Amino acid sequence: MWQDTRGNIYVRLTLPTHGEALVQLVRPSAPPAFILDATHVLQLQLERAALTEQVHLQREVLRDLVYAFSHDLRTPITANILHAEVALSGLYGPLSDPLAEFLRHSQQGNRDLLTVSGQLMLLAEYESGDLTGEAGSAVELGSVIRSVVSDVQLRGRERGIHFELNLTPCTVIGHTYDLRRAVQNLLENAMKFSPPHTFVRVTLRPERMSALIEVLDQGPGVPESQVPQLFRRFRSSTRGSGTGFGLYLTQRIAEWYGGTVTYARTESDHPWTVFQLCLPLAQD
Repeated sequence: MWQDTRGNIYVRLTLPTHGEALVQLVRPSAPPAFILDATHVLQLQLERAALTEQVHLQREVLRDLVYAFSHDLRTPITANILHAEVALSGLYGPLSDPLAEFLRHSQQGNRDLLTVSGQLMLLAEYESGDLTGEAGSAVELGSVIRSVVSDVQLRGRERGIHFELNLTPCTVIGHTYDLRRAVQNLLENAMKFSPPHTFVRVTLRPERMSALIEVLDQGPGVPESQVPQLFRRFRSSTRGSGTGFGLYLTQRIAEWYGGTVTYARTESDHPWTVFQLCLPLAQD
């Protein structure tokens, strides 16, 4: 900053990524010391704005990369699932028991990858705030839970895990796909950590102005030191979905719809792990 003989003040500002700007103040009434302080504040604001713009740009790039990556994954993964299904049906001739077992494991692995792909795409939408599409509609959560249980219980039965359902009809406003994903993450998490030949209990009931989903399992629970990180993205934990963002995505979905998801451990001789998903009930 400098001043000429006529009392005009000139200020040079650095515009990040855009070079410099020279500002002329014609015979300002404010003292030079005040203008100098104001210039420093303005320079900081310009730098902060540039940084924010850069962060937004990086988020958009990362979101687009996730979309492209997840979308391109789905085609070969789906093809692998179908090829295994055709082989298991006997179209290519009889299969030995080890080969049939290998193909079934391959199918399940590809289904898991397909699930991860879908979660990545949904997570990218929630992280970017770019949730476009139709407005939410009335969704009956009991139907959603039954549908998810129907999808996951086959894998549970392989380990002797069964589901106990106690569902009171509750309707919320949302998107069925998102709500299915939130519920499925909780059920798969419970099923993964349940000891063989135990039950996973799922309850749904209205509580005040909310619909409360509880998923209970008899697994070991979360170490006390890891509870604060349980719903963090890509956490390192012995409890939670293997991808590291299943519970985090469930939390983001719950928060988007004005709800919450929490963890607790019951105190008894045979304690239960309890995850609660709470969502606002649809208003009549």
